[in-house]
Amino acid sequence: GGNSEVVRNNETGFLVPPERSDVLADAIIKLLKNKTLQAKFGEGGFMLFQDKYTIEKHCDILAKEYLT
Repeated sequence: GGNSEVVRNNETGFLVPPERSDVLADAIIKLLKNKTLQAKFGEGGFMLFQDKYTIEKHCDILAKEYLT
């Protein structure tokens, strides 16, 4: 369930259906062959991390939960 929170299809990576090894293999091959896509996913993942998952963001969320 958590994969779709950090992997956004075609933004930070590929989401593939469970038990579809053929689709997974195609996605891996596509990514291996495309340096531009690798960079796009890397940058997208870093931006998502900076926006939602830094220690400061995590502490802010916890503080709001415990202090309200």
